Amino acid sequence: MTRRITIAAARLTTCTLCIATTAWLTACSRERAADQERSRTASSASGAVATDTTTPDNLAGTHWRLVSLQSKAQGAARPDDPSKYTLAFDSEGGIAYMRLDCNRANGPYEDNHDSQRHGGTVTIGPLAMTRAACPAGSLSDRVAHDVTSARSYQFASGQLSLHVPDGSVSVWQRETQTRQR
Repeated sequence: MTRRITIAAARLTTCTLCIATTAWLTACSRERAADQERSRTASSASGAVATDTTTPDNLAGTHWRLVSLQSKAQGAARPDDPSKYTLAFDSEGGIAYMRLDCNRANGPYEDNHDSQRHGGTVTIGPLAMTRAACPAGSLSDRVAHDVTSARSYQFASGQLSLHVPDGSVSVWQRETQTRQR
């Protein structure tokens, strides 16, 4: 009887590992596809980034770089280099990819846009995130927190504003081309 339980437990563990590996490979495949899409649209060697002021239908397939963070508790902050903080939503919908200074993150997202195409509700996360020690002054943890706490978004003049219930807002500029890596 004990041998049967041990065999059943081993099979369950193997099945769980297979499911986790499949999920990880799917996420890696989507991230690789997003990287390839960004590479195809990369600008010239100068690294210039073109911005897009059109209003997208929804978040799917859009790419953003951080402009500013605003909160009552921590005040306003701007990144020293906006290219260190990027947010991309895959074109299939469902996975968000982020560069957070020296860290990378990705996780699921859901958005429900309004019929006027000016915004909607959003849920991002939980994020799988690297935990490298970024230099002093990094906004990595603050951006990750604000993005995963956001519950609504709004488009205006080529910018995405993610709104947190406590009144915090992160503002992102839409990119049509990304920097060379």
